Amino acid sequence: MEWVRELGDMHAELIPAQIAPMPQYKAVARERLRLRIDRVVREIDSWAARNLPRTKGARKHTHSLGEVLSHIAKLYAETWWTVLHSADGETRHEAWCHLSEAREGYAEMVEEIRARRLQLPLGWMGIRART
Repeated sequence: MEWVRELGDMHAELIPAQIAPMPQYKAVARERLRLRIDRVVREIDSWAARNLPRTKGARKHTHSLGEVLSHIAKLYAETWWTVLHSADGETRHEAWCHLSEAREGYAEMVEEIRARRLQLPLGWMGIRART
């Protein structure tokens, strides 16, 4: 899915801002990037609303497909950043383990959705600035 690659790239761009304070002009760019992430999440949720089956009686998940994919992309970007930039072997190992556990959890979630035992909400971005 092209959207996930785009989300991963955008989350990777945000990592330096998480590590060190940024000048005001960079903060504006960071906010624009977050708005772009929100836009992609909305596009994914719109696609999901049109294409994924809705199963009555299925257990409800707390996050939309767009939110889930954005979280996976963020975790992947942060894990790779840690592996490439951290000198501490234990920190790198912890990052890989966390990504692995998340991947297993998401694989189980996909199986639950396919079996129609779990349904993702359609998505709502909450209160935000209009783009």
